[in-house]
Amino acid sequence: MYYTVEEITVAMNTAKTIIDERTTGLDTYTRGVNDCFALAVEYTKALTQKESPLSDFSYRDSREFLIKIKKAGYNDVATLMNKCGYKIVTGTRPKYGDIAFEFLRNNIGTAMIASNGCWVSTCEFNTGVIEKRPIKIKESLNVLGRPIKRI
Repeated sequence: MYYTVEEITVAMNTAKTIIDERTTGLDTYTRGVNDCFALAVEYTKALTQKESPLSDFSYRDSREFLIKIKKAGYNDVATLMNKCGYKIVTGTRPKYGDIAFEFLRNNIGTAMIASNGCWVSTCEFNTGVIEKRPIKIKESLNVLGRPIKRI
């Protein structure tokens, strides 16, 4: 069973508020605190109403993030997402509330949440949650997950 649009909207707004409040209290963009992964953690917590085992997860860059999730017992990002309540989907256009991880080059990666026609994520200029870019018809994401209710 999937979450409703209303449940997803509340969770997205909750996560955005938390990250934006953290951002105003910090002088710099801080990985694991007010970055894209922290946004994904807060969104998941708000959606599932469960505490995340990775709430206090710190790292310096995407490479260290991947190393640390493996040390925490997750084979890859897809395994982590599945454990957190996401069904991995492929060959489909992202839907409202889906979460994606996109790893680029030079240890740069981002977690994004599908909103109304755009991906939302955080800004490395320490300005909080922003519309990152439009959702494309064909996305080349490393992992796309759809939140599912586990009853």
